[in-house]
Amino acid sequence: MKGGDRMRVSEMLQKVLKQSRYTLREISNETGVSISTLTDWQSGRTPRDLKKLRKVAHFFGHSLHEILFGEPDPLEGHVPKEWLIEQISNGEFEIILRRKNGD
Repeated sequence: MKGGDRMRVSEMLQKVLKQSRYTLREISNETGVSISTLTDWQSGRTPRDLKKLRKVAHFFGHSLHEILFGEPDPLEGHVPKEWLIEQISNGEFEIILRRKNGD
């Protein structure tokens, strides 16, 4: 991520945390993301694990796209159910693309 992206993530997380009534400990307990990682992200450190960032985003009812780009996800409502995305992320499914009619 570029410097501006880091700031955007940091600003979005600060905004979300400020609006919530949760402590970092509560967020950590619910998401499995360590307090030190949450603190690093708040202070502008680049998130290296997007799965963790997605867990925090979803905890607050936001998409990963919203946290990364500060805008609603343009694909909202057009993606598979969350469990399918998780299964694909975990390597449970293989995605194969081929042309229709075997062309």
